[in-house]
Amino acid sequence: MAVLAALADFGPHAQREPVVRLGVDASDMTKVIDQLAAAGWVERRVLHALLLRVYQEL
Repeated sequence: MAVLAALADFGPHAQREPVVRLGVDASDMTKVIDQLAAAGWVERRVLHALLLRVYQEL
């Protein structure tokens, strides 16, 4: 739930940003975001081909 709260507070952003904000391991965050995406709570998007950053949005 902390991931959803962070997204609600800060809006869409790179996947690594909640890792830093919440102080969790990057691989754990990937698993959480995979589960949230599968449930339809977040959406992964590449916003710019050169950046290759993954974003989430409620």
